[in-house]
Amino acid sequence: MLSEEKKRRIKIENYVKHFKSRLSKKYGVHAIIIYNFIPKIKGPLELHELEAICNKFVDKNLYPGGIRNRSRITQIVTYRQLFMYVACKMGYTITYTSNYLNFDHATVIHSRKSISSLLEINDEKVVIAFKKIEDGIEEYIRNKYFV
Repeated sequence: MLSEEKKRRIKIENYVKHFKSRLSKKYGVHAIIIYNFIPKIKGPLELHELEAICNKFVDKNLYPGGIRNRSRITQIVTYRQLFMYVACKMGYTITYTSNYLNFDHATVIHSRKSISSLLEINDEKVVIAFKKIEDGIEEYIRNKYFV
């Protein structure tokens, strides 16, 4: 059964595709804005699945909220920023990702820039965390599709 979020996204996507020209003539740029709110998924993961992968590496006993926790502890911040970075790389919009985690869109932009610069200079902690998330994604996909 499809989740409510996925049903809503499919409904909006179909609506926009069907009435795109009519919306553009009547409202101008609004059709483009509505269409951009729909994440364009390029990867095989939904955000809740990616969140579960990132939460595996956060101590749930100390921080039951996982990466949704607003704590500034380095471990949580690193995995939260990696979540936002990977979500943007998968094709989710900045606004959609920020709404999913209840953070400001500027936080997602900052996270994306921070992680990309840290990966560029090969920061040890971030590279190790990123490898863990990559391995977690590969394992999840392997178990989901090839079992």
